[in-house]
Amino acid sequence: MKSQSHFEDKVFAPQKLYPRKEFGSLNWIEKNAFMLSQLKIFMRHSDKSGSARQIKTRVRQKFDYHISINRPVCFDIFLFYYGETIGRLKRLQKHMLEVGISSTIHGNIGREPSHACSNQDKDEIKTFIINYARTNGMPDPGREQQNGKGRLRILLPSVLNYTSVHRFYEPSFAKPKSAFCWLSNIHKMLARSLSSHCI
Repeated sequence: MKSQSHFEDKVFAPQKLYPRKEFGSLNWIEKNAFMLSQLKIFMRHSDKSGSARQIKTRVRQKFDYHISINRPVCFDIFLFYYGETIGRLKRLQKHMLEVGISSTIHGNIGREPSHACSNQDKDEIKTFIINYARTNGMPDPGREQQNGKGRLRILLPSVLNYTSVHRFYEPSFAKPKSAFCWLSNIHKMLARSLSSHCI
């Protein structure tokens, strides 16, 4: 009980929890900047340690954890105080050791995804779906023509699915789009502009 009350006095007092609440209100960029500066301040180098697998000795870099400049805490309390996870803290430590305290940048920034689709790709897929529906679909007899902006709803054969229609789509173009590009866009287009008259 003594250790518990000591813990509550040290960490759970309202004036101690206020900084934690303030930290939680920051955005990710501000949180990263704060944590990187904390790690930089409290990083220390231990004595050189030798290894049987390495010829040279290496310097171990360790971190002392504090919730204020004169209040050291253990690793678990540090994580709790700032609401951080072990994985995120380890990534920030690695970033600080390799890059420094500069802000973290996502690895895919400025890089186009391999499955990205241009507007032309989307238009080609949409055109193919409409033409395929006209050729292979059947009008829904129970659908009033006044609905859907005067267009009859077209029913595609029930034996087809997105993947099987994609197989018919591939030979239609010299450079067919990837299955991911096709499936991601067909879902969106059928749900938006085509679902009212082509299902």
